Amino acid sequence: MRALVTGATGFIGSHLTSKLIESGHKVRAFVRQTNDSSWLESIGAEIVHGSLIDLNAAQEACKDVDIVFNLAGRMGGYKSTEQEMRLVNVTAVETLLEACQKSEVQQFIHCSTPGVVGMVGIAPECMPYNPTGPYEHTKYEGERIALQYHDNGKVPVTVVRPDFVYGPGDLHKLKMFKAIQEGRFPIIGSGNSLIHPTYIDDIVSGFELVANNEAAYGEKFNFAGPRPVTIKELVTTIADKLNVKVTRLRIPVPAARLAAVGAEVAAKLVSKEPIVTLYQINFFTRDHASDISKAKQILGFQPQVDLQEGINRTIQWYKIQSHL
Repeated sequence: MRALVTGATGFIGSHLTSKLIESGHKVRAFVRQTNDSSWLESIGAEIVHGSLIDLNAAQEACKDVDIVFNLAGRMGGYKSTEQEMRLVNVTAVETLLEACQKSEVQQFIHCSTPGVVGMVGIAPECMPYNPTGPYEHTKYEGERIALQYHDNGKVPVTVVRPDFVYGPGDLHKLKMFKAIQEGRFPIIGSGNSLIHPTYIDDIVSGFELVANNEAAYGEKFNFAGPRPVTIKELVTTIADKLNVKVTRLRIPVPAARLAAVGAEVAAKLVSKEPIVTLYQINFFTRDHASDISKAKQILGFQPQVDLQEGINRTIQWYKIQSHL
């Protein structure tokens, strides 16, 4: 298999690229000129530099490729504008799909997010779209464009929605681990809201299962860990593996939301990142998990790494890298 991976310098993309090469596949990484691709080159990936919204560059990247794994994405956050997210999460998706069509790529595997259906408990893929923020809105638009290309017979498409991915190499969740280690991560409300942690190796396995799989064409799949857990269990597990105690501080949800609104207003006045946002409060106080029964039934997906083992491996990596 000849594969193109976008977002190959990112967390999931780097793990997927490594596993594909390890399995004997030829992998080309589509990388921005400003990104460091030395590690990808060292493991045998072919590097093509260019912009995701440049059709000529996209066509060159897709040349002689069987499958495109589109893992490029612009996350939400204080420093990300909706326009920046739209360029990567919407415009670039359409550009890549057009390039795939012209290059007769056999399958376009698009990485989306469970957030496109909102925070609605343990959600199956068939839930109506209900994005709740700018990031989720742009991912929804990108997903719909991809599926339209499939429905119109232009490119076979599979949509993958990984849920709360963590593991070695993930720096996005490092802030949470540090806060727990330093006793600065309070439980908000009851702590019983659900979240669905997924170890990186299980996500990579999911991507491998949909590749070259005609049963996955035109489908959306949730990929998540063995089971949803409560926020309280997640925080306690991290604290236990770090040999620290969970802070006794408990904050009522209304108070936390009020504090977040104040933090956001204050941050705008001084042009700094807020210490907490309303989105973060909602994320940690509302149920959101993924029903993975469809992936199990159609693909044989079986997540292998439980929370205890996954958190332990992640912390060990953080320590080796001197992050903790």
